[in-house]
Amino acid sequence: MVPEAPELPGLPAPDAPAPEIPGLDTAPPEPIAGMPPLPGTTYTVRSDSTRLLGNVKLSYVTVDTLQGERPAIRIDADRVVLDNLNVRFPVQTAGTTAVWQRTGPGQITTLNGDFHIIVASLEVTPQLAGVTSPLPIHIDASWAPEDVARELKKVGAGLPDAVSEQQVMLDNTMETYYITSGDLRGAPGTTIVPE
Repeated sequence: MVPEAPELPGLPAPDAPAPEIPGLDTAPPEPIAGMPPLPGTTYTVRSDSTRLLGNVKLSYVTVDTLQGERPAIRIDADRVVLDNLNVRFPVQTAGTTAVWQRTGPGQITTLNGDFHIIVASLEVTPQLAGVTSPLPIHIDASWAPEDVARELKKVGAGLPDAVSEQQVMLDNTMETYYITSGDLRGAPGTTIVPE
């Protein structure tokens, strides 16, 4: 008979619940109030750098679209600061090509209050406290959920705000279903202009 291993002082028993970590939120996100039906097609959002501030949460979700259910990655925050916001808006009429519109390098755009973005895929290069990842990280919501979860941890899923606010995402590209916030503010005189 093998003797039972003794409990070590200062360590929880093996069957004890995991300790609470301040700022760690793994609960499913609440529905986004007022979100219209999603068409199921995406448009591209890019920036040279992005900072997510306050109540940051990255989640793997399923969204209803006019083309059926789609797996997606949802990012929530109180505020987002972007350098050189670029958007390729969806084509509205047949025979029209999509056009990139941008604010310009060094132009800062801030999305304030109740920020939500739902994406099909993203590619970012994380930088934490000035240390930049050697390679960009690509995440596609169509991958197996455990693969998505593993990659989301590399870009900050589950980090407490005190840590996530030290993180910057460089060279972002997101294939986006939906984006919303309380307001959008740019540097004085900044507008999104065609490239």
